[in-house]
Amino acid sequence: MARKRRKQAVANIANTSVSKIADVPIPKGVPSILSRVRFVLRDLLWLIFSRAPIFKIGGLMLAGVILVFLGSYILSGRIFPNIRTMGITVSDLTVEEAEAVLLDEWENNVLIDLTLDGQIMLQVKPQELGLSLDARATAEAAKALGLAGVPFGATVDPVASVAYST
Repeated sequence: MARKRRKQAVANIANTSVSKIADVPIPKGVPSILSRVRFVLRDLLWLIFSRAPIFKIGGLMLAGVILVFLGSYILSGRIFPNIRTMGITVSDLTVEEAEAVLLDEWENNVLIDLTLDGQIMLQVKPQELGLSLDARATAEAAKALGLAGVPFGATVDPVASVAYST
C-alpha cells in the first residue's frame, strides 16, 4: 500500500515538472538549434525547480560575503583595494594614514628630472620648484574612487599646486 502511494507521488511530481516545461516558449530556428535550445531550457528549468534551496542558500551566502566586504571598508573608513597614486598603493589605509604616507614620499623620495636635449641636467625636489602636494585632497580622491579599483586597479592623480615666486 505504501509502495503504491510512493509510486503515485513520484509520478505526480514527474507529470507536474513536465507540464511546467511544456509551457516554455521555444524560439523558431533551425531544427538542430531548436532541439539544443529546448534541451538547455529543460535542463535549466529542472535545475531551478529541483534545486531551488541550493541556489537560494548560495545566493544568500554570496550576498552576505559581499556585504561584509563592503561594510568592512565603509565602516572602517579605509580606502578600497587596488588604488594607487604617485606609484604608491594606498589601499587599506585610512585617509589620514594615506596623507602621511603621501607627504613622506613627496618630501623624501620624489625627484623631478630637468632635461635638455634628452639629457638629464639636474634632479631637484618639487619644493625647490615651488610645487606642493595637497596630500589630504589626493587621499580623499583615492577614497572617493570606491570600488573602481576592483578588480584591475585604479590610479589617482596627485593634487599639486605651484607657488609662483617673483
